Amino acid sequence: MKHQVYFKKDEVTNKNNYRPVSVLPAISKLFEKVMFDPLYAPFAPTLSSNMSALIKPTDDWRSALDKKKETGLVAINMSKAFDCICHNLLLEKVEAYGVQEPALQIISAWP
Repeated sequence: MKHQVYFKKDEVTNKNNYRPVSVLPAISKLFEKVMFDPLYAPFAPTLSSNMSALIKPTDDWRSALDKKKETGLVAINMSKAFDCICHNLLLEKVEAYGVQEPALQIISAWP
């Protein structure tokens, strides 16, 4: 995977003012487009249009701060969480939500 850097702000000679951006190969982009509908469609009715892991907590924190209440956060690194999932159970669950066989085969064959 190639990485490019894009300028963010301030002084152009400061390396901290650039951010890396992953550039996916064309085949990865095509694969993502092909898999989007079969995976998104079964779950769309259950997903909120405001789906974001930070919207609700941010609103709660803002509300608490406005009321002069104490706020706190416990952050957990979940980067390896998918490695702990029983993949056969996950496949059964996504099938129960309506993901069709061709998509299930691709998912189960993914390394």
